[in-house]
Amino acid sequence: MLVLDTTSPTLHLPSALTVDATSLSGAVVSFTATATDLVDVTDQVDCKPAPGSTLPIGHTAVTCTATDTHGNPSAPGSFDVYVKGATAQIGDQIALVGSTGGGSFASQLENALAHLAGGSQTARLRQPRRAYINHLQAQSGKQFSVSRANA
Repeated sequence: MLVLDTTSPTLHLPSALTVDATSLSGAVVSFTATATDLVDVTDQVDCKPAPGSTLPIGHTAVTCTATDTHGNPSAPGSFDVYVKGATAQIGDQIALVGSTGGGSFASQLENALAHLAGGSQTARLRQPRRAYINHLQAQSGKQFSVSRANA
């Protein structure tokens, strides 16, 4: 019996992803994109940028296509990856400590934001970051639960 495959594969992509930058270059972003087809068991999926790529801070559209073994292409699909830079990550921390009244934690974070606004991306930001981390660790199990302090 001869099976004529004229059906395009169907893509299965992640919904939008949000990750924290781990360097000034952004973050290595891993994801899984698959495709299914009525005839073929597996279809090759090609995404640009590829899984495991370093994506820059900000929004990046990832576009994927698949082709089955008979050469039938899928319709392209895409999803958004948002890599949070330092300002967004500090904003997240301000929101977290705000639920405890903020106080000196918020002041330390606002100091770090001021350093960022002044153009500091590395050396000048290390001191306010280290002070915040030390303060947070000192409050682990006290003002913050251990799990929340380690978040």
